[in-house]
Amino acid sequence: MHNFSLFLSLIVGILLGRVAKNFLPFVALLATFLFLSSYFFHKRNKPIAWGICFFLFFIVLGTLWSLPKYFTSPEQILAEKRDFHIKVISFPKRVLARQVYFAQIFRVDNFPFYLKAKVVDFSHLKKDYLSRYHIEGKLSLYVYKGRKFYTLWISKNTSQLKYKDKWIDVLLKKVTLFLTNLYRSKLSAQAYSFLSATFLGRRELHPRKVKKIFATSGTSHLLAISGLHIGMTALVLMYLLKFFNLALPKRIVISIAFLFFYTFLVGARASTLRAAIMYTIFGISFLLQRKTHPLNVLGLSGILSLFINPLWVFDIGFQLSFISVLGIILGYRVFRINIHSSVFLSTYFKNILFTSLFVLLSIAGLTSYYFGKVYISSILTNWILVPLFVFIIFVNFLFIIFSFFPLLGECIGYLVSFLIFGFIKIASFLSWLSRVNLNFYSSGKGVIIYYLILICLGSLIYKFRGKLVGGLKLFSKSPTLCIINIIWKKPTNPK
Repeated sequence: MHNFSLFLSLIVGILLGRVAKNFLPFVALLATFLFLSSYFFHKRNKPIAWGICFFLFFIVLGTLWSLPKYFTSPEQILAEKRDFHIKVISFPKRVLARQVYFAQIFRVDNFPFYLKAKVVDFSHLKKDYLSRYHIEGKLSLYVYKGRKFYTLWISKNTSQLKYKDKWIDVLLKKVTLFLTNLYRSKLSAQAYSFLSATFLGRRELHPRKVKKIFATSGTSHLLAISGLHIGMTALVLMYLLKFFNLALPKRIVISIAFLFFYTFLVGARASTLRAAIMYTIFGISFLLQRKTHPLNVLGLSGILSLFINPLWVFDIGFQLSFISVLGIILGYRVFRINIHSSVFLSTYFKNILFTSLFVLLSIAGLTSYYFGKVYISSILTNWILVPLFVFIIFVNFLFIIFSFFPLLGECIGYLVSFLIFGFIKIASFLSWLSRVNLNFYSSGKGVIIYYLILICLGSLIYKFRGKLVGGLKLFSKSPTLCIINIIWKKPTNPK
């Protein structure tokens, strides 16, 4: 039984939880009945009945697991003075007479709550990064192109209660402040803001001009910490650990531990957690010498992520992350593209090219729905910028390691600043490719139709792949192409 099928069942259950808020006792009884039924059919060795009951159990389990999250709706407390328990998750920025930052809301009037909101704080009380506060404020809602943005307003005369920081928050805060201070003191201002955003997740330090450049060139995913960053960090880390003459199992264990620490350092978003879980599963399966199917690994990481927070189903980052990885897995499976070559760079660049193409096809429906754009230019820009970005991450690790040696650290710092300057210049130059991007907004029905067409085309290509390959070979031997080959054939050396 595929974990990915169970993952889809869990998603269906979470979506049904929206309309099942008044049926909690019935849902709990149904979940118990389906679990006992699946156990009964499993013992009786009836796989079909057991499979049906188990899939239904996961649907009901998703509904049951998400119900507590639906009981408290943000719309119920809009424009009302409430007591909020918040955690500051971005660096507070002073703008005139107010502080602006992002916070995670955990409780409202002592009731459990889960919401990320922008905070406009008019009080003169200082807020620290990753600290928790009990404060009074009002919540407002702003809807833009179908997306909801919440803002917490804190008045000037509001009092606050600061909670004691947890040890993990203290550790993460110290590491983040150490690295940001290191970047600020040793690198250029441009490199400081770039690495603080792309390596530490502090996007609030990025200038708007740079954000606009990457948004125009279709490479905004390089600025936001995502599964791509986790994968590249793991790749660079495994390569660096090789210099310490460590065996492969030790390198895998160390890299897994580091990636989970890094995931929480950058905020433990849905996409980064998905990538860390997938890397861990692949690493453990390698250590245990067990074969794994990528779809099963993706499904298991999705199940674990939704058990952590079922409302991540509605998170844009979660949706883009999972559907892009699904597109990569199915794309290579359907087309059976052989990217391997005796030349490493050839394999590497072909991998980036086809991966970018499959990601574009898989997320086109979502990007048109949420952002009104389909970034066709990303195929070429990724092919150029991703290798350079990987090299910047590699040099960044070297800079952190050798920063304790003044002369060597300063030389590497100059190299990092130069690479980032060139990287942004190249991204700015490639922004002219944005003319080939498609600008239109899709409706919900349009997105569903697009993915249905994509599934049907993929199924047909997969089914008749042999005939398509034969047709392409026959076409390559046609008289017209033979003439073209003769005309463009390079002359042989007479010697």
